[in-house]
Formats: sequence, C-alpha cells, structure tokens
Amino acid sequence: MRKLYYVLITAAVSFLCYALGFFIPVLGFFILPFSSAILAALFIKQGIVSGIAGIFASALLVYYILPSGQLFLIPFIIFVSLNALMLYYGIASGKNKIRINLDSFAAVAVVSVIFLVMLSANGFQFSGIFSPATAGFSKEITLAVASVFDRDIYSVSVIISAVMVVLSYAYLSALKQKLKLKINKLPFFSEWRLPEQAVFVFIFALVFFMLAKAAKYETVSVVSENILILASFAYFVNGLAVGVYLFKGIRILLMVMYLFSFFYPPSAIFLGLADVWLNFRKKRGKDNEDNIKA
Repeated sequence: MRKLYYVLITAAVSFLCYALGFFIPVLGFFILPFSSAILAALFIKQGIVSGIAGIFASALLVYYILPSGQLFLIPFIIFVSLNALMLYYGIASGKNKIRINLDSFAAVAVVSVIFLVMLSANGFQFSGIFSPATAGFSKEITLAVASVFDRDIYSVSVIISAVMVVLSYAYLSALKQKLKLKINKLPFFSEWRLPEQAVFVFIFALVFFMLAKAAKYETVSVVSENILILASFAYFVNGLAVGVYLFKGIRILLMVMYLFSFFYPPSAIFLGLADVWLNFRKKRGKDNEDNIKA
C-alpha cells in the first residue's frame, strides 16, 4: 500500500512539473525536466514495475487533464518517459555519467526526429501548432515564422532532447543525498568543452548550406541548415562555459555576459569557436582533469 502511495504521489508531481513546463513562460522550460528526474528516481528507488506504473499514471493525467491531452501525450512519452527509462537503465547498469547522458540523448533525439519525419511525410504542418500564438502578428511575419519552424523543427527537437536529458540528470544528481541515490554529478559547467574535431561539423554545415542556397537545392539546404543550427547551439553552450570560466569570480560581469549572450547569441557562438584555437581554459591542475573524467 505504501509503495502504491509513493507511485501515485510521484506520478502527480511528475505531471505537475510537465504541465507547468508548458504553461509558465521561460521558467517552465527549466521546470519541465523535473518530470523526467522524478520518474527516474522512482525507477531507481522502487524498481522497474513501480517506474512503469508511475509513467502510466502520469500519462493518464496528461491525457485526461490537459487540454488536447492527446497532443501533450506524445512529447510526454518521448521527452519525459523515454528519458526517464534511459537514465534509469544507464544508472542501474553502472555506466559512466557522460555515457548515461549520451545514450539517453541519442535515444530521445532519434525517436523524436523519426516521429517528426513520419509526420512530415504525411503532410503535417508543424507551424499550425503555434498558430494561436502568432495570430496577432502580420501575415508576412506569421508566414516567415511558419516557414522557419517547419524547416528547422528537427534541430529544435534535438536541442530540446539535449536540454531535457542534461537538466534531468543534473536535477537527479542534485537530489542524490536526499533520495539516497548512487549517482555522480556532471563536470562543472565552466569545464565543458567540445572536442576540437567538432568545429569541422560547423564548417562543413555552413559551406553546404551556402552552396545549397546558391544552387537552390531545397533538401540539401534544409538538412544542412538543421545541422548548422545544432552546431551553432553546441558552440553557443561552449561559449557560455568559457564565459563562466573567465568571469566566475566577478558576478556583475558574469550577469552581463549571460544577458549579452542571450540577447545576441552570435557573441557566445564566436567565443565558443574561438576556444577551439585559443583554449581559454587550459588545465590548471589535476582537479580539473579528475572532474572531467570521473
């Protein structure tokens, strides 16, 4: 009876975090990953049967309580449930923290993109989901937003997958003492750094995008554009990590860096790319190496 009570409470909290994630602007995006973290903790603490029961109960709440619940149920299954399952599997298998996140990210991203491709093949217009939000804008702006969104929904989906997985794991590791979980924390954000070879993905995507645009090859243009967005996002995060490393002792400069980066993202992207050659964060001792490899 106590286990059932624990499952129902966890399912309710997971549903609440999921709902708040959609209905609270900006802040909700950081609340949403708690939905996966809580379900993953249920798997770890109570076992796979309780975990599946928690997912099922949460899914029922999403379907019957949220407006147009059938639409909200699909991202819940992909971004929350699958994420929770993969995090649990990785932690239960004793995998390295980086491998846990990469495996979960790969599973969620691949499933979400496959699903989107299937919808697109059947003529579904993704921009129609946001038509109420763009109702107040001019027809030209609405059409431009719709065109961009329909083209770039795939890269947006992969970015959401990455953020959901990393934040879910981070929240889970932050709660490890309270929930008595055996899980390692991620490296400090200031030490995050992309492999040097990743810059070639950015360069090739940019070149192919420009050539495809010039030659008017629509399919190649869309694919290269989505890859370029993903590479840009990766270097945006890399640039933020560099900024945190450089200004971590000066709060006012750190806040200015965050604000400037979010209002003018190319600045953080440029800093992230420059780090490939300038290596702003040269290792300053064994502590940093242990933090990255642990």
